[in-house]
Amino acid sequence: VDFQSDPNFLSLDHSANGIPNLSLGFLPERIKVLSSSSGLLLCQGLESYYVCNPLTEDWKRIPPHQYYHGSDPAVILAFDPQGNIESYFHLVAAVPLLDQPVVFFEIYSSQSNSWSLSSSECLELEDTTLVGGGLYMKGIAYWSTTSNGVLAFDVKNEVGAVLRVPIPPGRYGALTQIKD
Repeated sequence: VDFQSDPNFLSLDHSANGIPNLSLGFLPERIKVLSSSSGLLLCQGLESYYVCNPLTEDWKRIPPHQYYHGSDPAVILAFDPQGNIESYFHLVAAVPLLDQPVVFFEIYSSQSNSWSLSSSECLELEDTTLVGGGLYMKGIAYWSTTSNGVLAFDVKNEVGAVLRVPIPPGRYGALTQIKD
């Protein structure tokens, strides 16, 4: 894990004026930023995940998970505030079964403050592995793979699948969200 010695937050929102402190130094240890969703950040420490709001400097240490997520975990933050200050968030970790084309999904809920194993698994990852973190957009978590596919997981309905992407051999793409 490549932990940043002095992590910083950078907003690409032009209307985000007057942010008092762009440093994430308020967290209790050095971290690596893994994911973001609706203004919150998911960070990885040496032994813990943290979810924080860099604007208010509020943060929460996530309890230990049950399954091994690896040194470069495929975990995303899913947060849909919908105007509700009491909104809950989820972490979704795509956990590959060693030497098998199977991925399980371990989900943390801030409402219950606990991890659970989804009853859904994805069996479609033949000859491929997940690449780093992921992206959450409109209820779906997405992870890049080393093949021409994207692993997708519907967080609400707990359904996973591999989406085939028509990328020619030797070419690469990126997962991103631009506006909506």
